[in-house]
Amino acid sequence: MTYSDRLAYEFHKPKGLGELGIVFHGPQARVYNELMAGHSVILSAPTSFGKSLIIDAIILSNKFRNILLIVPTIALIDETRRRIAGLNSGYKLITHATQKPNSQNIYIMTQERALEHPDVDCVEFFIIDEFYKLAPSRGEDERATTLNHIFYRLAAQKKQFYMLGPSVKSIPQEMTQRFECKFMYEPYHTVVSEVHHIASGKDLLKTLVKVCDEIKGPTIVYCRSPRRAAEVAKRLAQERHGQAAPPVLEAADWIAHEYHPEWHVVNALQAGIGVHHGRVPRSIAQYIIRAFDDDLLDILVCTSSLIGDFLNKCSKVRL
Repeated sequence: MTYSDRLAYEFHKPKGLGELGIVFHGPQARVYNELMAGHSVILSAPTSFGKSLIIDAIILSNKFRNILLIVPTIALIDETRRRIAGLNSGYKLITHATQKPNSQNIYIMTQERALEHPDVDCVEFFIIDEFYKLAPSRGEDERATTLNHIFYRLAAQKKQFYMLGPSVKSIPQEMTQRFECKFMYEPYHTVVSEVHHIASGKDLLKTLVKVCDEIKGPTIVYCRSPRRAAEVAKRLAQERHGQAAPPVLEAADWIAHEYHPEWHVVNALQAGIGVHHGRVPRSIAQYIIRAFDDDLLDILVCTSSLIGDFLNKCSKVRL
């Protein structure tokens, strides 16, 4: 490694994470440096970019005493809490109004909980995950209104913010001017996407089974709905050869006894396949995520209910 390479390597180590051997890639470092310089940032970047790692670095920098992190769903509150708890940052993690704050706090909430929390105005820095949900969509008008309410409330107080999400190439210029923020579009991918085109008329699920058999390593299959996820899980469980690891088989036996032995989630687990969608009970869904993250499951069939920080290590197939 040359001297200039070594210098660049050290320069891209974020405070708090660099000691753990984590080094930002160039676009990540640009976003992080803007935030550390006191600028508000709206970041549009793909899933594999590492947007959440920037949040971790900001937390570990101890730049702020109180941080608000707004996540899209209640299910994500616990997932995010567990991830941030692993940082051992010294912050108290608050997810509901009954908890008393300490000297340093991270409030992890949906927009509804944030709007109702009595201490929300004390934060110096706030984060909105999936910022595109500020724009109303069918069936989400009320939630979008609430998200806008909390955003405008804090932005009007000149609180610094970091908003992140994918697939947005531009925003109105008047927004960046009004809120004195920087919009950064970073199409940088840290993983390679391999697209399989399937001719019309072919058996889609049969092709999926073949593709999953050929892929090596953890694989996520995205489906458009819980019903479609169930269909895919059933077909994969029927046609895949092999059996799950003993801990997963034990979990499948328990779920079969407590719920139903013919439930598609049970059959999938017995074949080493996880299922995650909005109709799976939260406790089971969280177990499946942990099992997949621990490499006890090599395929995870899911809908958009799943947002996890482990996605950048996986192959993805979309149905």
